[in-house]
Amino acid sequence: MASIFIIFCSSVGYSQRTPEHFNKDVRAYFLARLHQTETDSILMPFEGRHTIRIKDIPKIRAEIWQLYRGVVSSETPLAVPVNASAQVFPVNHWNLIKEDPMPFYYFLKDSGQTLNQPLPLYLALHGSGPRDHEFAATLKWCLRYNDGPSYYFIPQIPTEKRYRWWYKAEQYAWERLFRSSVASGKVDPNRIYVLGISEGGYGSQRLGAFYADYLAGAGPMAGGEPLQNAPVENFRNIAFSLQTGSLDSGFGRNSLTLRAKTAFDSLAHLNPGFFIHKIELQPGRGHHIDYTVTTPWLKQFIRNPYPLEVSWIRYPMDGRYRSGFYNIAIESDLGTKEWDRFDRSGFTIVFDRKHNKIFISAYLTTPELDQRESIRRGKIGIFLDQHYINLKKKVTVYLNKKEVFNAKVPIDKKYMAESCGLFGDSARVFPAKISIQLQ
Repeated sequence: MASIFIIFCSSVGYSQRTPEHFNKDVRAYFLARLHQTETDSILMPFEGRHTIRIKDIPKIRAEIWQLYRGVVSSETPLAVPVNASAQVFPVNHWNLIKEDPMPFYYFLKDSGQTLNQPLPLYLALHGSGPRDHEFAATLKWCLRYNDGPSYYFIPQIPTEKRYRWWYKAEQYAWERLFRSSVASGKVDPNRIYVLGISEGGYGSQRLGAFYADYLAGAGPMAGGEPLQNAPVENFRNIAFSLQTGSLDSGFGRNSLTLRAKTAFDSLAHLNPGFFIHKIELQPGRGHHIDYTVTTPWLKQFIRNPYPLEVSWIRYPMDGRYRSGFYNIAIESDLGTKEWDRFDRSGFTIVFDRKHNKIFISAYLTTPELDQRESIRRGKIGIFLDQHYINLKKKVTVYLNKKEVFNAKVPIDKKYMAESCGLFGDSARVFPAKISIQLQ
């Protein structure tokens, strides 16, 4: 599909292209991006040049987002939510890629209060066991939580043969949920949360690290993942709650929870104001704990989609890597593969708005994050707007303390298309981008 798009874009000279031509190209690009799977660990480029003026950014950003909403609404609609007071909750279904369909509940709490504004969304993952029982039990618990008004998306595991929430097929479902819910206009893009119990606790901890840039918070319960599966660094800008029973020694859940607390406490001490967390062992409890304390704590936190310091451990889940995080895009392969000794890359990016400088640290690392080596290949893009820099002035970029860019950043519609297609997020439609070779 991507090759068809490129041929289409090159059929008319860019200097001759009308707004109608451009809009048609953008729709084709978004459609190709939605169907991109096997090569989706790298940014799909938008061809051509379409420079714009700074004063026109808000208007064009809104137009690009509306084009995206139109494509997503027709290609991947969410569902019609049922009211939480309903007697019967319909089961919806999504077809997944190379997996059985995923059933789910989608409902609205306290609908009479604030229907005229976007509301929070909670993605709630159930535990392992007979899937019909776990699905129904999670619905009952979610109806009890004190977190309305809000939307709830409760999926059922597609099959008990592959009882994990982080496989590729499920990853595509979560990304569909993020883009479809935000494109609907009903969900607040800065108040999306993931939580889960037991197997859902493991899943929500992994997804929290993998998709932190979409989330305001994550709340695993009765879980406790090894930290190489959910790097703490990725939680820098969101809230994290982990509740486990003090007596829950199954699979080392209580000891793994304490390890997470130690790691979060350390990073929070070194980075005041960041790594906000509430990690507790509930005294005298085993695998069954008080689940009602998680979302009332999480709901007070709102995502900052434009953090001025980003930490990203780009790690594989089921062999798949993210192609972007916050405003970072992977533009060419970094040479990492799952099960390699150095199977992940690490990035720390600091934006100095006062001096219009960007500082990038980039490296390869091990699953334990205990060894590093230089990245020998690849390219990243840093999407930008007024939240990060002054677009009217030169920007200086340092990669591993070496100056690699010093110029004004071009402003172009194509960067809005790329960032919108990459993230599917109304807050992240960026008009500028700097590309950086890493080797």
